[in-house]
Amino acid sequence: MIRTIGSSSSKPMLSRAFGTFRVLRDTTTSSSPVPETSSSSQSSFHAQEPLVLFPSLDSISQADLTLSKNSNGSAWYRVSRTKANQLPVYADVRANGHRTTIIRRIEGSVPLLKQDLRTALGLGPDDIKIKPTSGQIKIKGDHVNSVKRLLSEAKF
Repeated sequence: MIRTIGSSSSKPMLSRAFGTFRVLRDTTTSSSPVPETSSSSQSSFHAQEPLVLFPSLDSISQADLTLSKNSNGSAWYRVSRTKANQLPVYADVRANGHRTTIIRRIEGSVPLLKQDLRTALGLGPDDIKIKPTSGQIKIKGDHVNSVKRLLSEAKF
């Protein structure tokens, strides 16, 4: 997606596409490139040279985009406690008798917490879900005590 920034007649326009800025021709005048100024106090501006402020996505590796753990070894997620200093892990019992465990108040990487809980509890891929609108984790079955124990051992 390209978004145009700035549109005055005396200045060139910049377009932002995938993290890089490129200088475009001025759309209000003819199709000729933006003229350079002759004064030495102002820097000259070439319309053909791209101005790069951010690295391109191709130069960033997949490992740099993945959050695993920070430099001191702690996880990139946090479960904040309630006002009563309790862990926000709740059991939801439906009318048909199905029980689910819901974890709320998650800050940081929710998919990483989901992965850690899945391995720690030995759950299948369909047993634990992320609710995308609220950022909560929903686990099939009654795992409230084991999740609270895991989170308290992790000093949350």
